Amino acid sequence: MKQTHILSLLQSGFTTASVSYNLNYKDDAGPNFREDKLYTFKHNLNLQPGDLVVVPGAEAIGGFVLCVVVEAHEEPEIDLDANFEYKWIVSKVEFEAWQDIMNGEKEALKMMFKLEQDAKRKEAQERMKEVYGSAVPMLDYSKDKTL
Repeated sequence: MKQTHILSLLQSGFTTASVSYNLNYKDDAGPNFREDKLYTFKHNLNLQPGDLVVVPGAEAIGGFVLCVVVEAHEEPEIDLDANFEYKWIVSKVEFEAWQDIMNGEKEALKMMFKLEQDAKRKEAQERMKEVYGSAVPMLDYSKDKTL
């Protein structure tokens, strides 16, 4: 029994989760590739199967890896005879918050584009009036106008 595993027995307020490095992991398809091997990490997060999490990884790939939660354990599942050290999940990826930010930026860009187009249209109309006076036709294709 390793000392780090004894430490895990003494700790509270955490549990474990099984994760896969294969983000397309399908539980019903069974592990077919090395990437489908499951790894157990400690965490104190509210995780559900399918959640994406960041875990420690090799320095060669930046030190962190994105994984998918395959199973969130109600109680810690620590193998006291394991010949590795259990690592902690760094964080859960919060896609909802990210998606809100992306949607906000998209709407802001649409509004900025519309304001810019309106300003260019107004500027063009002003120039035409300066050059041609009131004889410049203003083209209005509103739905309530008939041709």
